[in-house]
Amino acid sequence: MLGASAGAEARDADTYECRYTDCGGQSSRCIESCSQTAYDRGVTERIAILGGTFNPVHNGHLVAASSAHEQLGCDRTLVMVAGEPWQKRASEVAPAAQRLEMAQLAFAGVHGIEVSDIEVRREGATYTVDTAAALAGPNRELLLVLGSDAILGLESWTRASDLAKLVTIAALTRNGEGSLVPHKRWSSVPVTMPRLDISSTEIRQRVALRQSIVGLAPPAVCEFIESRHLYL
Repeated sequence: MLGASAGAEARDADTYECRYTDCGGQSSRCIESCSQTAYDRGVTERIAILGGTFNPVHNGHLVAASSAHEQLGCDRTLVMVAGEPWQKRASEVAPAAQRLEMAQLAFAGVHGIEVSDIEVRREGATYTVDTAAALAGPNRELLLVLGSDAILGLESWTRASDLAKLVTIAALTRNGEGSLVPHKRWSSVPVTMPRLDISSTEIRQRVALRQSIVGLAPPAVCEFIESRHLYL
């Protein structure tokens, strides 16, 4: 069910472009208004997608997924682990099966959030537009959760124009920072989250130097990395 988030933040009309023309993002209840409009348009399922290499998954990913799920009133949030990410060199990335297992460990028991293996099972390079097309349905709304770096590079993505017709961008913004709005052809909604200075790159570097990563990733993920001797 498309739920209204009790904690929805007031939206700045100068930086927020609502997907629905009759809402316009002018009110502090914009997400709730959008949910009702979605019902009016026949949308019966709202799905957020947080995609990435997750090399490895960390606590920032958990907060981003949970924030999007709650604030956007999603029915499900899919954590989409990339199989062969086209923007990454293979030598830098742990095997897909291991990254998928780490994501499953990280999100185990988190309400409303599911780890998907769709892209891991797909042969060849992973493109978001193919995943969105596979998930699209007449009564289903897809929200693609992206940080500022990804939003800045959206126009370079494979078949970006097709992707723009399939998804709404859920633009992550950290508390105290402005919301980055994609190119005008992309519909977008903002999602706020606490600022967490954690990156997969930092975790890999710390592991390689045999430094602790406690507090950066869920305990089960830390144990998995240590037991499999990853990133050494």
